[in-house]
Amino acid sequence: MRALLEKSLADDNRKANDEIVNIFQWAKENGLSLNTNKTHQLLCSKIKLSTKIPETVFKDESLLRILGFTFQSNLGWDSHINQVVLNASRKLHALKSLKNTLSESSLIKLYDASVRSVIEYGSQLFIGANKNCMDKLDKIQRRATNILQLGHGDLANLKERRLTAAYKLIAQAKANKLHILNDLVPDTLPRTGKYFIELTNTVRRRKSFFQFMSLQFAGYGED
Repeated sequence: MRALLEKSLADDNRKANDEIVNIFQWAKENGLSLNTNKTHQLLCSKIKLSTKIPETVFKDESLLRILGFTFQSNLGWDSHINQVVLNASRKLHALKSLKNTLSESSLIKLYDASVRSVIEYGSQLFIGANKNCMDKLDKIQRRATNILQLGHGDLANLKERRLTAAYKLIAQAKANKLHILNDLVPDTLPRTGKYFIELTNTVRRRKSFFQFMSLQFAGYGED
């Protein structure tokens, strides 16, 4: 099985190289150029391959940072969440230095704008991340609560806000046939109107966005 997978990946890589040649040719014909020093590739696989996949002109990476997200070759979210926590922690330090200067309402607004905006950025994408990752984000908010000397219910619940944002994304994708995610929205069950839950025995698949949210809509999602 492993040998077949590696052969398939090698075939895919050769096809990718052919497409890269086409892209370079198209760019040349249209007066454009690609900077290979700034273009990288990430091979995503659940297993460690014993043979090396043929190289392309682009540099292989185990992590790629794109538009504020850190993607891992194993499709996990640990590296991304760790970076988010680091950025948010730095902003908490600034919040702490101002707590005796600003009013409580101003401090909460500052927290929402500078800290929560960081830990909630694109949260729909990693909504199915493991509990350890989510606990790190909740810890940031608890630290903010302690710094501002607020009650534990004074700041909006992060999990509820993630779910609300995810529901909104699904609704937008379902309502707009031109939406890039429209084809991926699960079918709904005629009798209940809830999303169809695909049967799967892998945690990775259950934690994927649409599968995870289908479980949430069904009312028995994982905590």
